[in-house]
Amino acid sequence: MWQDDGGDETSWRTDEAPWRIASTRRRRTPRRFPPGRAPRWRHWGTVARRPAQCLPGACRSRDGRARALPGFSMFFVRCPRTKPNCGATTGYRKETMPQLLQQLHAFLQSSPDWSSDMAPAWRSYISNVQPDYSAVNTNLSCSQNSIFPGRKAAPPSSAPPGSHIFRAFDGLHPDDVKVVIIGDAPYHDAKVATGRAFECGNLEYWPSPQQSPKLQPSMYRIMQHWAAHWATFRNPQQRGQYLATGKTARKKLYDDLSSGYFTSATYPNSRTPLSLFQHWESQGVLMFNASLTHTKKSHKGAHRKLWAPVTQAICYRLASLQQNPIVFLSLGMVAAFMLSQSKAINNRRANKRYILHFHPSSRFIEEFLRGPNIFRLINQNLSALGVGQIRW
Repeated sequence: MWQDDGGDETSWRTDEAPWRIASTRRRRTPRRFPPGRAPRWRHWGTVARRPAQCLPGACRSRDGRARALPGFSMFFVRCPRTKPNCGATTGYRKETMPQLLQQLHAFLQSSPDWSSDMAPAWRSYISNVQPDYSAVNTNLSCSQNSIFPGRKAAPPSSAPPGSHIFRAFDGLHPDDVKVVIIGDAPYHDAKVATGRAFECGNLEYWPSPQQSPKLQPSMYRIMQHWAAHWATFRNPQQRGQYLATGKTARKKLYDDLSSGYFTSATYPNSRTPLSLFQHWESQGVLMFNASLTHTKKSHKGAHRKLWAPVTQAICYRLASLQQNPIVFLSLGMVAAFMLSQSKAINNRRANKRYILHFHPSSRFIEEFLRGPNIFRLINQNLSALGVGQIRW
């Protein structure tokens, strides 16, 4: 057991800063000592889980120099007030990173302009709007070239083939849109995000239970609904098995996907994940996210606010089409908020339907799986509009 000698007892104050000690096995809150008594710092673990450990001035040697606790990869030391020039500094120096706003501006304004990545048939929808740079927090920072999906002319080196910010609009004309499925944000991995909502770009084939990488959690639950929709017409006894959440149900779905069990006369285009999404797109299904770019999880709100004028303009123009019956499906409150802010719902046209469903994330597993089947729900609304159903 290691203990610190505590240094100068009279120079230590309990009210200088809060502190915490983290370990790999359990967390213990150290006992607070009154002024005049030096604490005895004890180290309970070997490797710190949290990168920044806030420790007061007791973590120092008698000569005032900073000293690290054994096993902590990063630590902070506060200089005592009685010795302002003792030389005690932080043990970990945070690397200076460029601001997120500067990175986004350089990313989108580089030649050619960001709107040139949009398919020609859709450019009139965004001709009078610009990303809202003023909505991005100036205190956010990110590493260099960490924005994905990338530009059409300069995708990241690890990006899936064909991925870019407007990929969802490449193979579909606005007049052919029948269904609009809106997600939250791209996946948190540049190797997976493609620019189309819920598509996993790192999968060439359906993985088996022993293979990796697996489906992303959101896409896995969408495939649970898809398999249950298939079982409704082919084998109703299996419908409940695909909507279960245990290991047995997971293994069954992966086995059926990888073995080609669903590849039949009814679903001939489900041999690979890419062919399935292209099959949906060829029937008029548009799938995009409320946020078109991503850097890391804590920046989701900034990217969503940046792209809000663009995504809202697209939804409003689609909702304004008089001759096109369209069903809008918002998966999650983020997508629903974006759709409501676009004032598309205010049009109240008789040939438009708006549906709000739970997002298929890990936070709403039970709610999403127990709710109405999204594929059946869309087809029911298409039939009510007098339009042919989608062969999912």
